[in-house]
Amino acid sequence: MKIKNHLKDTEYEFMGIKEVREIARSVMINEKNEVALLKIKGEDEDFGKREYYELPGGGVEEGETLKETVKREMQEETGYEVEVIAPIGKVIDYYNAIYRENHNHYFLTKAIKYVGTNYTDLEKRLVATLIFVKIDKAIELYENEMYYKIGKLVQNRELPILKLAKEMMEEIYGSQNI
Repeated sequence: MKIKNHLKDTEYEFMGIKEVREIARSVMINEKNEVALLKIKGEDEDFGKREYYELPGGGVEEGETLKETVKREMQEETGYEVEVIAPIGKVIDYYNAIYRENHNHYFLTKAIKYVGTNYTDLEKRLVATLIFVKIDKAIELYENEMYYKIGKLVQNRELPILKLAKEMMEEIYGSQNI
């Protein structure tokens, strides 16, 4: 893994940790080498108002490897079966509002085949849309369009991952192709 960050939650008051969650996330690219981003929009009592972009992913289930989790989560949240290209890195961050420490494991993946999404009830409420954008546009969105407290936490966690993914994509596909 090329990056390992340990980030504090500076947006919500720390009141202790009750859970540590292992999470697999992806910078998933399509046939045009565009990156998949989930637009999250809504409101809830834990985090308040939400309006931000997030890389798809979710929690590791019992008995799963990280690669199995990222493949399952990409299908559930983007609708695509994926090929895992390479690990990107790990970011440990905190969601003080829900007493949780997150161990986010990021992978570069390639969309292979569309098979349909399978959103949880929470995702049905919060995922406004799935978009595909060039990596530079994804970085720009993270730099300029991350609103409210939870968006700032996601920005701190994922902007360095997107920048590293861009470097990896340039090495693999050439800068003219991303």
